[in-house]
Amino acid sequence: MKIKLQDIANELNISVAAVSMAINGKKGVSDQTRDQVLELAAKYGYEVKKKVEASDDVTPLFIKLLRVKKEGLVAQDTAFFSKLIEGIENETKKMDCQLVVSNMTCNEMDEEWLDSENKSSMDGLIILGTELNSDDLEILDQLRKPFVILDSYMIGKDWDCILMNNQQAVHKGVSYLLEKGHKQIGYLKSSYAIYNFDERYRSYGQFVYESKIQQNPSHVVEVEPTLDGAYKDMSAYLDSLKGDLSQLPTAFMADNDLIAVGVMNALMERGIKVPEQISIVGIDDMPCGRIVTPKLTTLRIYKQKIGGFAVDRLLTLCKEPTDISRKVEINTFLVERESVREI
Repeated sequence: MKIKLQDIANELNISVAAVSMAINGKKGVSDQTRDQVLELAAKYGYEVKKKVEASDDVTPLFIKLLRVKKEGLVAQDTAFFSKLIEGIENETKKMDCQLVVSNMTCNEMDEEWLDSENKSSMDGLIILGTELNSDDLEILDQLRKPFVILDSYMIGKDWDCILMNNQQAVHKGVSYLLEKGHKQIGYLKSSYAIYNFDERYRSYGQFVYESKIQQNPSHVVEVEPTLDGAYKDMSAYLDSLKGDLSQLPTAFMADNDLIAVGVMNALMERGIKVPEQISIVGIDDMPCGRIVTPKLTTLRIYKQKIGGFAVDRLLTLCKEPTDISRKVEINTFLVERESVREI
């Protein structure tokens, strides 16, 4: 059986892009990695026309991670973004790239910024655009360097985007609640709109409709996507019920873990037990979900992998510019803990 680049990448625990660069003698990998790839390729009979020696004057690729904020309500310095950045840092080290991290607001992405980036020594950019939409980043159409959008998808733009599979996460979470016997499944919706949250809520509505679950508009509760904000908004919602808990669903799917934990605090403060009276499922697998009581059932996002994939894709674009863009969505994994009961 003919060996593929992916086979070599898997055995050496490096990316396919690194294998390709090593075999084709391109910059971006260390001499040690290059030698390991060529040795393994020869061992398995992979056809290499000639061994290419990396020259001493080859300089590593220079990558910028640009963290762009709009309001700052979502793109905070939480464990979620720390893990994304850790994945980027790990992959750039593995690929012997230089990485610089920069922070700015979308309002600062003006003509002066564009001119500076186009003249800079950067080979490419990873843009963390969690809070942004395509209108906020319109200026990127004039950027003359390859770039990848991380943790969002820009509708209407032919840009490379790497993010989690929002639809799969919500379907998996709601399906889990259905399997546990829940028929009244509400949604804890962020009051702050971003692509990921919008896509999750759309997926919830679609799945609930297709599954013929009993729908009740009052079971969709809009809260701020922070611990304190979700607690405050859920408290106000509960106050509006005037003690009539029959108006609550038996379970909630939440836009993320911060919302889920904030809501759990509001429920338990009023003597509403989780999961005995209300079950809750989050999305993210944040540390707060592991230390709250009961521990939160959630959908794990492979944050470091997403960051690593962004680096891998950017390096490919730096080496082989193409008009073909990709939207890469990484599936999630259900983590069962204590916040869901079986009916």
